[in-house]
Amino acid sequence: RDIKPTNILFIEEKNNNKKINKDLFNGKNYSFKLTDFGVCLPLYDAKYSISQFMGTLFFMAPEIYDKRASVELPMYTTKIDLFSLGESILNIMGFITDPKPIDYNKCFELKNSNTLFKGDYDDQLLADLIFNNLLVPDPDYRASWELYFLHPFFEKDLNETE
Repeated sequence: RDIKPTNILFIEEKNNNKKINKDLFNGKNYSFKLTDFGVCLPLYDAKYSISQFMGTLFFMAPEIYDKRASVELPMYTTKIDLFSLGESILNIMGFITDPKPIDYNKCFELKNSNTLFKGDYDDQLLADLIFNNLLVPDPDYRASWELYFLHPFFEKDLNETE
């Protein structure tokens, strides 16, 4: 419940032939790890159930901080992490420079103004992954973790020639 850029670590890999967005990382190979240096809490403890308001506000899914959440959506699923991942990717890539909570309108504004859709095939796949699977305001239409990893973005080495 706390995916954000500062909790994503990366290291250059010498023996990895897969590259992620070679332009972004100057052609180098990186391995990414998700971590959290915050206080660990037992998830089985009712005091820290999934209905609790926890995480970093600037990278939370709208259903967590939505004013209606306490009435309409008192519980949430692991899909909140996928929204946070989408927002973190955009932040790391420089498309979001002033992190603040993203509401329903901001999601559509980011999608409609993003230049990734106008790029090459790999950019378009990444844009589809982010905007049509992760940064989706309604959790009913947001991808699950299983669907996330089945996205065509992950099917090939991004640097293969067509």
